[in-house]
Amino acid sequence: AYIIAYWMPWKNSSRYASRSVRSSQGGATRPCEKRATPRPLTGGTLPPATIGRPVPHLPDLPQHLKGSDFLRVGDWSREDILVTLDLADELKRLRAARLPHDLLRGRTIGMIFRKPSTRTRVSFAAGISQLGGDPVQLSTVGMHVDARGESIRDTSLVLSRYLDALVIRTFAQREVDEYAEHCSVPVVNGLTDDAHPCQALADLQ
Repeated sequence: AYIIAYWMPWKNSSRYASRSVRSSQGGATRPCEKRATPRPLTGGTLPPATIGRPVPHLPDLPQHLKGSDFLRVGDWSREDILVTLDLADELKRLRAARLPHDLLRGRTIGMIFRKPSTRTRVSFAAGISQLGGDPVQLSTVGMHVDARGESIRDTSLVLSRYLDALVIRTFAQREVDEYAEHCSVPVVNGLTDDAHPCQALADLQ
């Protein structure tokens, strides 16, 4: 989960500005407001072990990666993968040294797991927490997308209003692709029958 630390800014696309969402009053629709520019990622209160130490400077990711989805390894260039792995190495080093690296402070990350999971579920939840974020584990069994047949599009619009990113572990790749199409926040593929891109990057690391 360290690898996705800098992906949280909103997707920068005008296609999200014209969407409409269903109102709770009379079922009418109203325009979906365009997301404001995200707050800069900054460090929080320093733990006792780091007081008096300078806050480390982290390498920045290329601008085109910020706010992007991660659905397949093949979607990224070799250079994009290498710079992301370098950042992940630096974040792991900072954690080992007990230096501040709470890049997800104030961010809420949703996690939809349709498949049973131990390592992937725990690694994402732990990584998000260690970076200062709040993981929210979601079960589609208790969501309208399964219980009432709500469309993935409508579910995506709702989740985008509450979450800063969404991790999905499911069966069909097309389901992840559809969430990514309609969500205005980054979508990360946590495993499908076709691809496990985060595991691939972890193997490279």
